[in-house]
Amino acid sequence: GYTGIDNFSKIKTDVNPENGQKIDKKEPKENENPFANDFISNNDNIQINNKKENNNNIQINSVSGFGSNIVLGNTTKGKEIDPNNIKCIKILKGHENNIVSLIQLSSGYLATGAYDFSICIWDIEQGQCIRTFYDVGKIFCLLEFRPNLLLAGTSENNISLWEIDKSEDSSTFNFCRHSLWVNSIVKCDEQYFASASNDACIIIWDFDKREPFTMLSGHTNSILCMIKLNDGNLCSGAADCVIKIWDWKKNICIMELIGHENWVK
Repeated sequence: GYTGIDNFSKIKTDVNPENGQKIDKKEPKENENPFANDFISNNDNIQINNKKENNNNIQINSVSGFGSNIVLGNTTKGKEIDPNNIKCIKILKGHENNIVSLIQLSSGYLATGAYDFSICIWDIEQGQCIRTFYDVGKIFCLLEFRPNLLLAGTSENNISLWEIDKSEDSSTFNFCRHSLWVNSIVKCDEQYFASASNDACIIIWDFDKREPFTMLSGHTNSILCMIKLNDGNLCSGAADCVIKIWDWKKNICIMELIGHENWVK
């Protein structure tokens, strides 16, 4: 199970049908984001779930696999990577709280979103932040829908639209229909994008009309991650431990993948 979060008051206990053991399934509160406490920082050591980083060495405390052993360090076929030769070439500093989203823009710049309510645009070559946007909520996810048009999912239950090449310091539009935090945004095609939320719904938006096209309902808990598949369908993972495949144009769930015993993140 997922052990990175320990401060939830609502715990649901199920029984594993195979061995009879109890499984604790932690569910987020309505106003709490499941990503909030992934990271536990203590002085110079950073512990990320079961991974501990200490100076330049990374120690994996526990790794489990299915059937065969997992070899850390031999991460590419036929090529072994020496961790001592991996060097940090730049450090980008500017955010004041957890950075939870980053994407590379079509311009080559980097965009990052954080819990400090800010979106930073970085010139990677120069190693500098060239612009900062301040939203009204924490930034959980980013998507460049079209060149210089940036969408940000926030803790204010909306998706804010930012024009990167304009001088305005405020968002130009807010897509508002979710009732809880927005965790993931995915481009469906050149006209539509999808947003997934703690309200257990996916909304398909018509970007040009600035309005919802349809809503996908079926998850019973917070939707935490989402991707577009090669066939054009959407795939979502949620805190109900289920993965769903959606034909978003027909507004139907075409497949459920069930097997995880805790949140799919």
